[in-house]
Amino acid sequence: MNLSIAVAGAGAVGTFYGARILKAGYHTEFYSPSSVQETKDISIQSIWENFHIEADFFGNTNQMKKADIVIITTKSLPGVAYRDILKPLVHENSILFLLQNGIGEEEKIAELFPHNPLIGGVAFTCVTRNSPEEIEHTDYGAIKAASWNNQSRDALYTIESVFMAARVPFILVDSLIQMRWEKLLWNIPFNSLSVVFRADTDKMMNRTASRNLAEMLMRETLQIAVADGAALEEKHLIQKMEETQKMAPYKTSMLLDFLNNRALEIESILGEPLRRARQHGVAAPHLETVYFILQFLSVAS
Repeated sequence: MNLSIAVAGAGAVGTFYGARILKAGYHTEFYSPSSVQETKDISIQSIWENFHIEADFFGNTNQMKKADIVIITTKSLPGVAYRDILKPLVHENSILFLLQNGIGEEEKIAELFPHNPLIGGVAFTCVTRNSPEEIEHTDYGAIKAASWNNQSRDALYTIESVFMAARVPFILVDSLIQMRWEKLLWNIPFNSLSVVFRADTDKMMNRTASRNLAEMLMRETLQIAVADGAALEEKHLIQKMEETQKMAPYKTSMLLDFLNNRALEIESILGEPLRRARQHGVAAPHLETVYFILQFLSVAS
């Protein structure tokens, strides 16, 4: 319990998991660029349990203490100032845990902090921030994590112990690239199409046009993933579609960002996969079309 935690990017996901870690007894501070330095009463409405907790939020990481574990949950947007955000939080032994969507961000963090253990993670969850102080967790919730360079096993076990103490299902996997593509198998079709159709998961799965297009995008993603070194198969596609059909109606994070005129994670979720498709010679016409549509919509909005 002596470990200190910093959550760099206290949106829905960062606040939800950070609040559970704080509730478990770890000293936890939250960075949110839209905040001022204050203690907030955070309300968590969750399928696991409902609770309130007082948490310290900061609008500048220079005001925060250095942390033993830095959980990076900022949006993976082009030009995000990782160095400025993270440097005040990182000491020589800090473990960096990149809990983000998309692919290609670990390389950026590793270049900035080459001597710190780096862990990649993805959250398979349905979490929404209804207000700065209200978080709603409606389905799933497990986290998968893998070492960036296969030399951070001790760090991986340390992070696992923290999340297990917070009663969050935490799954260790061997391949980071496999883990990233497995999440993209869902994020590419459903995040993107939720914006194109202005629809939640329930509506997308129960309309023939949107469901068929989601499956087409998922099949292209599967082909790119395999070319990029991930061992994904048809069974993974079937599983994702079945899980989405059973999911409580959910507005994706990209749709909520769009509806609130916030920047969209287009490049890390669609742009980088599309670049890898071209690199490997994999045709991805549906992905390319949706990528250009989202670029237009993000500017038009």
